[in-house]
Amino acid sequence: MDVKDPATGELIGSFKRDVVSSMLRRTWKIMDRNGNEIGHAMEDSIGKALIRRFLPFGALLKTDFIIEINNKEVGRFIRKWTISDKYILDLSSDPSRLFDRRLAVALGILLDSAEAR
Repeated sequence: MDVKDPATGELIGSFKRDVVSSMLRRTWKIMDRNGNEIGHAMEDSIGKALIRRFLPFGALLKTDFIIEINNKEVGRFIRKWTISDKYILDLSSDPSRLFDRRLAVALGILLDSAEAR
C-alpha cells in the first residue's frame, strides 16, 4: 500500500505485509519513499499471537501492534475493549518524530482494515 501526500501527490512511503513473519505474528514492513525498509509494525506478543491462531476463542483476544523504526520502538497501535472499534495510536515514545505522522495515521487505517477489525 502506497501513501502519498494529498497536496502534491508525492510518495511518502509504503507498507508491505511480511508474509513469512506473519504466519506466527502479524507483521507489516514500513518503507520510505525510495522503497527502503525503515521499520515494521508487529503484533505485541508472540504468545498472544499463537493463542489467537491456534486456540478456540483466541480470536477474541485484542490485537495490539508495536511500531519500530530503525530498530527503535516509536509507538503502539492499541485496540480498546469496546463494542465498536476504538484505537489509540500512541507515538509518545517518538518525540524526535522518526516516524512521519502521515505514515503513522495511514498505518492505523491499514491495521484497522487489513486486519479485519
